[in-house]
Amino acid sequence: MDELNVSKPAVFFPRLHRVAAIEKLLKKGYNSSSIISVVVEIPDFFRPRRRVLLSQAELNKLSKIQKTPTSEGEKVGSCSRERKKTWERIQTSLRQSLGVERFGIWFKNTELMKLDNSVLTIGVPNVIIKQYLEQKYKTQVHNIVRDLTGEEYEVRFDIDPKLLRRGIKRHNAQENGEEIAETKDDVTFPSPVRNDNNSEKQEFRSHHRFERLIMTECNRLPFLAAQEIGCKEMPRFDQLLVFGRPGLGKTALLESIAHGAKNSGIAKKTVYVMAEAWCNEYYYSVQKRNTRKFRQHYRSCNMFLMDGIQFLQGKPAAQDELLFTAKTLQARGARVVLSCSQHPNELRELKPETHSFLKGAFWTELRMPPKNERIEITRQLATLHSARLAPEVCLYLAEAFPVSMRELNASVATISTHAALHGRSEIDMGIASEALFASGRTAPKVITIDEICRVIGDITQTTAESLKGKSRSGNICRARHMVALLAGEFTDLTISDIGRHLGGRSHSTIKHSITKAADLEKSSPPFAGSLAKARNQLGG
Repeated sequence: MDELNVSKPAVFFPRLHRVAAIEKLLKKGYNSSSIISVVVEIPDFFRPRRRVLLSQAELNKLSKIQKTPTSEGEKVGSCSRERKKTWERIQTSLRQSLGVERFGIWFKNTELMKLDNSVLTIGVPNVIIKQYLEQKYKTQVHNIVRDLTGEEYEVRFDIDPKLLRRGIKRHNAQENGEEIAETKDDVTFPSPVRNDNNSEKQEFRSHHRFERLIMTECNRLPFLAAQEIGCKEMPRFDQLLVFGRPGLGKTALLESIAHGAKNSGIAKKTVYVMAEAWCNEYYYSVQKRNTRKFRQHYRSCNMFLMDGIQFLQGKPAAQDELLFTAKTLQARGARVVLSCSQHPNELRELKPETHSFLKGAFWTELRMPPKNERIEITRQLATLHSARLAPEVCLYLAEAFPVSMRELNASVATISTHAALHGRSEIDMGIASEALFASGRTAPKVITIDEICRVIGDITQTTAESLKGKSRSGNICRARHMVALLAGEFTDLTISDIGRHLGGRSHSTIKHSITKAADLEKSSPPFAGSLAKARNQLGG
């Protein structure tokens, strides 16, 4: 007990510090048996304070242990180095897979917390990033780890207290106006807070204006609703939701609303943003602890437009931020315009609160115009491109592109440019075909009801005459049901038009055939197989 005489120089070692010191010496390769024997011989004192009293002699003895690596020490150091190399390889693969920008946003401030028992735990700085990585990148990280190690690891994300404290320290430094030193490989990302003096120039570069849009009868309501909220001083509604499948002009309509609000002077500050860019800015602001500036920018505008809200599916934190932003804007009398490429009721991964909020908006749907309106649209598009199309060219393009206004506009622009480069003012079918062929833009095949009858006849061993005749045999009736269903899918014919092509049958008869075909497709595998084969041959 003389060695523990308190008159000698002594040091108080907390238990946790003692364990940490031992582990540190083990990792450096010191003899484990010598270290453990020295520490175990020291009795405990001051139990209420949970401390161990070590004499200076014992401390000297610890410090004089020769560095003689044992198999155990080598094993510990080897495992540590191997884990570090594994994590570096995972980070390299993630950087290559995601790109430098996304990797810098989501994985730069992460660390490997644990790698044992077939579990890989990645430390993250806060719950927002944890939630996003679990939903977005968990499978991708799992696949990368499996490919690199050849083993199946369960990937988990957990909040690392060290990273959390580092984020809080950074946040406090930013609040106090201090500069934060960044590492060399820090990834630059545009700040979510823009300069208001330059925001309009950055956000509204498009040429879309209401006066340049072509209003059709089938899309009269979306056009008038857009003018109502974008140009009127006292609109009937302050929230608009435009939806429709891709390629019908939702972006053009929203950009026209933004320009209309700016030019009419009803909105001093207008913000137009794509949903993906908005999400990236929001999560970046959360990571950098400057959500206050992010919210100040988006909640201080008079007109807020977000394009493509279907991107918010599966992102509950981003949905909550959008809800709070929109409600704050509406409380201030600002206007909110949203667009979606699906019907709002089909967005299955939106929160109930988000669905409820969307139901408070004025809904309007953009649709593909019928053939007669597409012919007139084609002519007007050619006029905008300073070209004159022959009537047969307008008819051909209207029939060749029945599902996307974007494709129709691009084809007219291609033909007009080709003709102008060759000094041709009048564009006939020869020039149009040459332009489409030269650009590699092949028009889709135009499917007629006669083509459908031929395909169904080959599959069911019937003839076009029998399909149009009065026979009521089971095989011919089923084939007739297929023709009616596919004609509704592949052509612009009305039910009455289909009836006239099938031997002058009535509207109710064709409607019954379509319903019957849909029921048989669900209940009869042979019928469903014949339909699938027909769709494949028709190119559907």
